[in-house]
Amino acid sequence: MIYLTSKATAIIVGFGPGAVPWIAAVLTLSTVVYTSAGGMRAVVLTDVMQSLVLYGGTLMVIAVVTWKMGGLGWFPAEWQAGVWDPQPIFSPDPATRLTVAGSRLTVAGSMLWVFLWMIATSMGDQVSVQRFMSTQDVRAARRAIATQLIVAFICGTTLGLVGLALLGYFQANPALLPRGGTLKSQADLIFPHFIAHHLPPVVTGCVVSGLLAAAMSSISSGVNSITAVVMTDLLERFGRRPATDVAHVRAARFLALGIGVATLLLSTVMGHVPGNFLAVTNKTSSLLAVPIALLFVFALFVPFANPAGVWLATLASVTAAVLVAFSGLFFGMNPATGLDPVSFQWIAPVALVTGLGVGLPACWLLSRVNRPASAPPPR
Repeated sequence: MIYLTSKATAIIVGFGPGAVPWIAAVLTLSTVVYTSAGGMRAVVLTDVMQSLVLYGGTLMVIAVVTWKMGGLGWFPAEWQAGVWDPQPIFSPDPATRLTVAGSRLTVAGSMLWVFLWMIATSMGDQVSVQRFMSTQDVRAARRAIATQLIVAFICGTTLGLVGLALLGYFQANPALLPRGGTLKSQADLIFPHFIAHHLPPVVTGCVVSGLLAAAMSSISSGVNSITAVVMTDLLERFGRRPATDVAHVRAARFLALGIGVATLLLSTVMGHVPGNFLAVTNKTSSLLAVPIALLFVFALFVPFANPAGVWLATLASVTAAVLVAFSGLFFGMNPATGLDPVSFQWIAPVALVTGLGVGLPACWLLSRVNRPASAPPPR
């Protein structure tokens, strides 16, 4: 989020690639300051305002494209088979490589991938869990997740319409493409290019604010949740709890700063991850979602779970996720398509099946080996 937002902002403002780390630094450190000063309340309040700004920016883009094209002519009336990638319902090919041009996604694979990602993040993502835990009771938590799912559906649909609007606009005006390239080869540059060159100045500022708000929302939530985890599950568990409340707050703020700096440094290497926006996002931010969620699955639903078996399951699940996500680096890119030999949409399903396939037998065998002879069998 930090890297891609900084890159888009540099394109919009007209800075060169060298400005990306500086934009990322200002973005990250300013967010860490208000997050460490205000805690969870600051995160929630700013997230609400940032979400409104972001959503308003997306509506402005759709409105401007509609006005420029004189109506809803940007909305596709049929599938453009000769222009768009093939979109099969299902393919047994792990790379989903049906043509020379290649297609990384299937309808069934996308539905399974999004379903598992939503379940995994709701179960094991500290950002989500911490927000649910901050509600008053179970009923309030249920209302919160229902609201979240409804808003996510509305926002996701709106962002999808933004993509279709930009697609239709540049298909109708190919001479306006950046650098004179093709629409497909410059897909990641279309949105910031449109903001910089085809929106009125005031609207441009609102959309840029929306982009920055989305990044700040992710940074603040992540920094706050990671700080809480480290303070509670590591420092306090091993007897390193600060002696006073003032020292506790001070330690949390220094920890938040350290986490922010580490995140900033990691964002500088994101440009070396192969793939476009969608592929890079899923190869990184979605990489550990299922392995972390499996920890909760074993803790809550497997009565014979034990630490050793769960460690094996976690290591196997993470290894499988990494091999799928970076299959091109490990096994070589497909020479005909230039794509990974395994599509990124299979990261979550493969990690889930591998983790359960290794963890369940391992936990069962280890529970029988380690159970005393007089102990009753696990129920």
